Amino acid sequence: MTGSANISAPATGTSGSLLFSVNGISGQLFSIVDSLSGSLFSVNDISGLPILEVFDTNTVLLGSYASPSLNTTVKTTGVTGTTDIYSINASLYNGAFVEYVVSSGSNVRSGNVVSAWDGSSIVYSETSTAEIGNTSPISILFGLTGGNAVLRSSSTTTGWTIKTIIRSI
Repeated sequence: MTGSANISAPATGTSGSLLFSVNGISGQLFSIVDSLSGSLFSVNDISGLPILEVFDTNTVLLGSYASPSLNTTVKTTGVTGTTDIYSINASLYNGAFVEYVVSSGSNVRSGNVVSAWDGSSIVYSETSTAEIGNTSPISILFGLTGGNAVLRSSSTTTGWTIKTIIRSI
């Protein structure tokens, strides 16, 4: 099968207005808003509520509108001391699952951190691969700060690259 099709919608109106939508018999299924901040696009269920929503913060909400899973990736560079990697609103979610890789030169390790919190207490555990080189100067942890569960790195040396996949429910 060959050929192509184009769908276009002229950018008219004001920033933040609906640019493109796909509507079915039961309502809006998909929409794109003319905005570079906040919600960039969403796919809705039969009631019109988003079941997939993408935000400018590189965050994707997926699943039930009443309790979606948060999904994102973060790449950052750790410094000596504590580096905040990602913050999750502790009143909206009760746990997170993080996959990570830390590296500095020829030193590298990957692992998982799982956590749970109730708003005033947080627990977490980490499992990781054996290291290549020496990764003992860096650790990945969670803490509670100002109503948020914060994924952090703690390091005694600089120059660590930290790549993460973060899921929260």
